[in-house]
Amino acid sequence: MSRMIDEICQQPDALERTLSGAVRRAEAFRKLLARRKPSLVVLVAAGQNSREEVVSYFGELFRGKLVRRESHVWNQLISSSAQLYPAELIDAIRQAYEDELVDPGFISWDDIEQYMSKGKAASINKGINFADA
Repeated sequence: MSRMIDEICQQPDALERTLSGAVRRAEAFRKLLARRKPSLVVLVAAGQNSREEVVSYFGELFRGKLVRRESHVWNQLISSSAQLYPAELIDAIRQAYEDELVDPGFISWDDIEQYMSKGKAASINKGINFADA
């Protein structure tokens, strides 16, 4: 840490390079996470993971493991949760909409209600587009 501070003091553009690298790494992580969620839904549909295990993981993301800032990651989390029949997550999903973390043009509250009305088995089996996963 002290080496980084010394470098920043000696080279004015060092801070910008350091922050730029951190931002790039954070963005890469967000993109990776966005791609991972749909694959978890596919694994549930294929019987490779349990729905409960994946819904539990999504719950952890809703409860603080994911930065509460509007992003495509939130869109994917909501969409993936909906495909797994989100009864356990419905309050967290509603809060995400209220906090404007999700783009309703990507997945609307009406979409969530449609998944809920189908029931658990139909949501898991019919809510997955394997071409997109």
